[in-house]
Amino acid sequence: MTIEELKSSDKQMLTPSDIKDIVGADAQTIRTQAKTHPELLGFPVTVLGSITRIPRIGFLHWYMYGNAYIISDANAIEKPATTMEETA
Repeated sequence: MTIEELKSSDKQMLTPSDIKDIVGADAQTIRTQAKTHPELLGFPVTVLGSITRIPRIGFLHWYMYGNAYIISDANAIEKPATTMEETA
């Protein structure tokens, strides 16, 4: 899929195959990274056994603005720390 196709899509969840051309990696590499170190991808992922799904809105946000925001509860949105000092 292209980024324009993703923007106009009504899919809630994407697969690694949907985003592989956009991120420039093969789908299996995305699946492996999601399972072993999902935080390094930068966008939100869900892994259920061998199934990897990416929320479309979260992925688009990451693509357009960088790291996705973390929703810690229904009423609060936080920007993730970008340096080691911010996490301490």
